[in-house]
Amino acid sequence: MLIPTVLFGVPLVASSMLFLSVWPFYRPALHAWLLQLWLAMTVLYFVAGWIILLANYYRAESLQERRRIGALCTVSVLLGLIILHNFFVRNWTGWFGSAPPALFSPMTFVVEAVLFLSAALTLTYCVLSQCVRNQQAQGTAIKPTK
Repeated sequence: MLIPTVLFGVPLVASSMLFLSVWPFYRPALHAWLLQLWLAMTVLYFVAGWIILLANYYRAESLQERRRIGALCTVSVLLGLIILHNFFVRNWTGWFGSAPPALFSPMTFVVEAVLFLSAALTLTYCVLSQCVRNQQAQGTAIKPTK
């Protein structure tokens, strides 16, 4: 009971304090610390999820299951790259004081949108192909005799 509370409770409390400001006395220094904690936990969860997907990829027995897990690994890396790109596009001028290069220009938001759509379609493919596989497995199962 303690581990789920620590793993999921800390980010939930940090998120509520950051975005809803439930504290009666506003302390910006505490909010900056919570934002750093929230970012660290998010990165930790993302990396842990990707490692688990990668471990399952190498454990997969069937080729179809390996394809689905490989697609999920690819999509998770793609989403991470989209997030990093978005982060750099929005903060480039403030950090470096110059105009962003072509790779980080605001026009690349269109490319991000297309990649995000392909990620959503890949996730849909993985879910639907798993549903079809489960239905086929139920149809070929041995039925008990009466």
